[in-house]
Amino acid sequence: RKAGGTQVEYFTVVVSIKPPASSPPTSNSIYPLGLVFVDGSSLTQQNVGLNVPASTMVNAVVGPGTSWLTASVGPSIYGGQTVQFLYKQMGVAPGIHQGRVTISFPASPGVSFDVPTYLIVPGPACTPTSLLMVPRTLGNNFVATTGWPANLEVQLVDNCGNPVVGATVYGYPDSGNPGQELVLADNGNGIYSG
Repeated sequence: RKAGGTQVEYFTVVVSIKPPASSPPTSNSIYPLGLVFVDGSSLTQQNVGLNVPASTMVNAVVGPGTSWLTASVGPSIYGGQTVQFLYKQMGVAPGIHQGRVTISFPASPGVSFDVPTYLIVPGPACTPTSLLMVPRTLGNNFVATTGWPANLEVQLVDNCGNPVVGATVYGYPDSGNPGQELVLADNGNGIYSG
């Protein structure tokens, strides 16, 4: 209203909303960051979830020397992407074999993440003699916002492919301060987290 008057004046306001610039994916965008396959198990396919928009172009490339594994970008799940890992049972020698799949994003040059993938082929009458601990979160070069909690999760199996339960698994910060270790909870089936 004008001062002292009864006439109402309107004006038009134009609001222009620009979407925020998309930030490149981080290691927090991928779960799990490590996989274990066991020869002879019925589990021959595992998915890695990518917390990126469904429209994001994703590449998945199996590392050299990993003929026992294939990876392909799968269907979108819950608005994100997936990469499907498939173990091809093909007479690999007994032992623990390591491979990797590199996940990259063409719209974010230079951004890629390696997902370590292990194949355990137990020998005949396998006797557990060693353990394999595979990080499932906080992989290599992880990024975590200061002050925000970050889950630490690992999978613990023996060289025969059996999940190890009832163990005590510790996580240590890189701060150099003694007494700050984190005891990971045994979630069962060889998965520990904290």
